[in-house]
Amino acid sequence: MDMIHVLYVAEFLIGAEIQAVSAVIDNLGYPGEPIEDLALIHLYFENAYASVNLGWGHGPGGVEITGSEGRIMAFYKNYSTEPFDKLDQFVVITQDDVQHIPPPESQPNAEPFREVHQDFAEAVLANREPRAPAQDGLRILEAALAAYASAAMGQVVSLPLDSKDPVFSQGVKGIRELNFWEHSPLVRRKILGLRDGKEPEL
Repeated sequence: MDMIHVLYVAEFLIGAEIQAVSAVIDNLGYPGEPIEDLALIHLYFENAYASVNLGWGHGPGGVEITGSEGRIMAFYKNYSTEPFDKLDQFVVITQDDVQHIPPPESQPNAEPFREVHQDFAEAVLANREPRAPAQDGLRILEAALAAYASAAMGQVVSLPLDSKDPVFSQGVKGIRELNFWEHSPLVRRKILGLRDGKEPEL
């Protein structure tokens, strides 16, 4: 579910809402465990596309954003993963230029969360919409659930989810009621307790 954070960043950068999701979710590094450590996700927007690739484990981390006019690359200290370490390199590449932008001197890890909480409190007191309204969180949660559903069924899942969809009403638990794709790693490796008989193993 860590993908949630990358999904709302993708929406922010595209400037539009996710319309559909397709995904492969697997467990490559923790044999026998009912958890995922890899998610390869395609996001469909009205006039754009984005791919989100997440891996949980050891090794270098970072963010690379590629668009029609260039790329942005962000790397953290010791090539760790934000918010566990401080920003170390920020590079903007265009057809004409490469800019190495120095990171800010002060980078308290909790600051972004503190700002979101403070904005929410101020929004309640001022009777205005917060910077991160609950509707946005709900939409991103649906996109994450759609990724799991897509991985189980082997097909694109449109958003918003239908209110009759078991994944809409039950969350991840509702995946067991879907029609599984026979080659789904989610099912073959019994991730989330799924198996071919659909009932989760207890």
